[in-house]
Amino acid sequence: MKRIFKFINKNFKLVIAFSLGFVLAGTSVYAANTIYSKNVTYDNSNSGLEATNVQDALDETYNKCFPPSPPIELGNYVSLIPTDTSGQELMLWRVININDDGTVDIISEYVSSATIGMRGTDGGYTDINTDDYRNYVAILNDFVTRYENDRYTADSRSFGYNGQTESLIEFNYENNNNMDDFPEYKGGEDTLYEKDYNLVMNALGTLKATKADGSSSGYWIASRFFDLHNFGLRYVAHDGTKEYPYVLYE
Repeated sequence: MKRIFKFINKNFKLVIAFSLGFVLAGTSVYAANTIYSKNVTYDNSNSGLEATNVQDALDETYNKCFPPSPPIELGNYVSLIPTDTSGQELMLWRVININDDGTVDIISEYVSSATIGMRGTDGGYTDINTDDYRNYVAILNDFVTRYENDRYTADSRSFGYNGQTESLIEFNYENNNNMDDFPEYKGGEDTLYEKDYNLVMNALGTLKATKADGSSSGYWIASRFFDLHNFGLRYVAHDGTKEYPYVLYE
């Protein structure tokens, strides 16, 4: 299963104010003033700096001591250790989206070795498990919380989640003759997963994923589908192609 985190990207800027006071010689005059450090000449002959005024010298010195981080770009690797020890198998992530609010979305580089089983038809048409289909998205989103970092992650989601109904309240799989009876919130098909699909393809160029040992692996998509009379759960196959092999009812 792929899991995606929204990772907080905080930038700190240190602002240095410089003021200069001076005393004039004499017995009756005492003066103090504040002048702009940009207007104070700086002698750089012995410092090796290029600055010729005090403010630029301060800025140049700060940047030498604390060079700015390179800009984050799509596909960059991020090291993030989950707080929950059960999730610390996954510590390497890739940037798939840079948001306007200062956060970035990152996706795990590897698929976890942990698995979640989802049942479709069970024992033929007379014994059909609907609970997994009904709660499918909620199960995935709950599972991936183990990969959060309490300090840095703002939110987490399973691959493909984009507001789908996590647990279906209204779902009557036996009455499936009219597709119009099945909007997304009643268990019908959704295309909301395409946002993450497009983000990953744009940033990484492939949906194919491997486990940390290098073996290929498929993973769940947090999205349901409805095709004619079939309900199913979306899945990405080992070769990176989208498949829908888990049919609930047919």
